[in-house]
Amino acid sequence: MKFEFKFLHMLQELHNPVLDKFMLFITKLGDIGFIWLFISVVLIAISLYLEYKCKNGETNYKKYDGLKLKYMGLMIIIALAIEVFTVNVCLKNLIDRQRPFMVDESIKLLITASGSSFPSGHTGASFAAAVSMFICNKKAGVAALVLASLIGFSRMYLFVHFPTDILGGIVVGSICAVVAKFIMDKFIYDKFLVKDKRKDHIDV
Repeated sequence: MKFEFKFLHMLQELHNPVLDKFMLFITKLGDIGFIWLFISVVLIAISLYLEYKCKNGETNYKKYDGLKLKYMGLMIIIALAIEVFTVNVCLKNLIDRQRPFMVDESIKLLITASGSSFPSGHTGASFAAAVSMFICNKKAGVAALVLASLIGFSRMYLFVHFPTDILGGIVVGSICAVVAKFIMDKFIYDKFLVKDKRKDHIDV
């Protein structure tokens, strides 16, 4: 824990008004998985629009891959649901670790947080969604992983999580994405998404 506090205190030396505002904005994107839920809803909405256009002969899945967008959107939602249960319901209550500012009260906080510290829920949700996107689309996934990393970093910058909380969130979130992929392929893809069984529509 001494090393972790040393690292967190080092981050406090980076504080300035501009970076403070940026980190506050970044961390708010991760509140209740807001940015990831928004992305998933947009993906599903676009896929439904393309599906409608396809039925009217105005487009096709091969060109616009609307089915893949729907797959990605649903996978993100499933990964987030698994992450919330795993982190908020199970791990946080089981481990019940104090947050950095609860142990060291000398730091002036820009935000506060409640509940257990390990693992980071913001980071877990972000990596559950970002890894899901990476599995489905590498280019979009890389951008999502950058944002997820920034959200995780912001939690340390704001002194509400230890580095190991962030690492735990990364690991748990990534596992949730893999589990979501399994659920999509095993129980959802064939039964609910591909009614005509034309698997050339999607390649994930």
